[in-house]
Amino acid sequence: MASRQTQNLEPTSILAAIAELGIGGNGAFLDGEFHGGECRIFKLSFKDHASIAVRVPHHPSNDDDIIAIIQNEVRILQLLEAKSFHWSRDVAALA
Repeated sequence: MASRQTQNLEPTSILAAIAELGIGGNGAFLDGEFHGGECRIFKLSFKDHASIAVRVPHHPSNDDDIIAIIQNEVRILQLLEAKSFHWSRDVAALA
């Protein structure tokens, strides 16, 4: 199994990743952080765009778990898009 990089969840790294993906608007800033059993969720706000949530799953133990998690996330996003949730379209495009 290939080695994995340690998650870097510093605010500057999260903001850089969002900018790299071209998501959101200008003047992004971290506006909240929430911890759950399976993930951490960061609220990012923008000067000129609606805020977004960035959900970062905790590292699973093996590659099969990673694949299963990603497949489940894609199914959830597709279901939300099919139900016409207005916020799901931008996110579903990433899946």
